[in-house]
Amino acid sequence: KMPTASLWLLILLAWNHQGSLAQTKGPVTDMMQQCLGYWSEAVKPILDGIHLLQRNLIDIENRTNAIEQSLAKLESLKTEVSQRKQAKNLPGFAKIGYRSFYIERYHKMNWFAAQKACQNMGGQLAVIHNETERSAIHAQLNPDSYWLDINDLVHEGTYASWTSGKRAPFLKWQSGEPNNRNGRENCVDIYKGSMYDDRCEVLYYFICQADIEE
Repeated sequence: KMPTASLWLLILLAWNHQGSLAQTKGPVTDMMQQCLGYWSEAVKPILDGIHLLQRNLIDIENRTNAIEQSLAKLESLKTEVSQRKQAKNLPGFAKIGYRSFYIERYHKMNWFAAQKACQNMGGQLAVIHNETERSAIHAQLNPDSYWLDINDLVHEGTYASWTSGKRAPFLKWQSGEPNNRNGRENCVDIYKGSMYDDRCEVLYYFICQADIEE
């Protein structure tokens, strides 16, 4: 296939050549002029078609990008609506962002006892979904350690929600974490906004969420 620019160059050369031929006369010259004229007339519709096709392709690309952006917005809205539907009004829980959480500030427990305590309240240990949620929760915490639902008890190095079994949707590790010190750190806590792996039997405060991870 010949590029558009090359076709235009050929046409320009042809017209220039046609002008020089016009200064001479003869059957051969007339025939060449006729051929050049026919060639330029035949090529112009092709070039016009190519330009039209290029404009159509650009229009299709723009429409595709707009559709993809709309789908992304719809997916975000779907997630937001789902979170709002899942939120439950449990005693002692408070709304942080779109979900409800309970922050234990008085009684420290090991990770297993904290998990059980959240279940007894109708919820579960918290799974932080994104940076916005982490920041909002962090603003409510004292400078202490709080257990989360995340651990790698099933597969070492794979941090997942204990309740749902799914990989943690969001992790913000402190520098150097997780380090699994002495091969005994499997449960995740949050301290001053960053996450650490720690021994599950250590006594910490904890954060529950009202909705149950599925």
